[in-house]
Amino acid sequence: MREIRLGLEAGLDVTSYAKLIYSGTDMKEKRQNLLKEKTKKHMPADKPGIDIKSLSKKEFSIFVEDNGNKAFAFITLIPGNIVTEADIYDALKERGIVIGIKADAISDMVKKRRMNEKILIAEGTHAKNGKDGWFEFFVRLDLPRIPAPLPDGGVDYANYRSFRNGG
Repeated sequence: MREIRLGLEAGLDVTSYAKLIYSGTDMKEKRQNLLKEKTKKHMPADKPGIDIKSLSKKEFSIFVEDNGNKAFAFITLIPGNIVTEADIYDALKERGIVIGIKADAISDMVKKRRMNEKILIAEGTHAKNGKDGWFEFFVRLDLPRIPAPLPDGGVDYANYRSFRNGG
């Protein structure tokens, strides 16, 4: 379990070794191999050392409140947390928020690095009261609800008028 936790903390995909068939030593070896592969991807070939961009984090949250009418962003204050405007716009797009975005608030939040602050970044228009519904009857309510009886014991559906014909 320790190796799975360490792998998750390092941002690794632990599904390849998070099974009970592996021993702790096997898990550690697989985690270290995955970590080496990850660091190779982020290291420039011509310059040995650590790539600073690979150490940066993008920790932030989007909260939707007021029956889906307001969206707030919260950037967590942790070392190496670098959130860009594009990150926030992508998160809004993933949640289907495309109208009512406050671009100036997002820009201000990122440029001034307003951390640990819940900031309104999108707001929709409030619902308006509509017009009450009504029923429009196309049936004559003043006529009897049964057709006229015929002398032979049947009923007269040919002259039965309960619906208005035409507009």
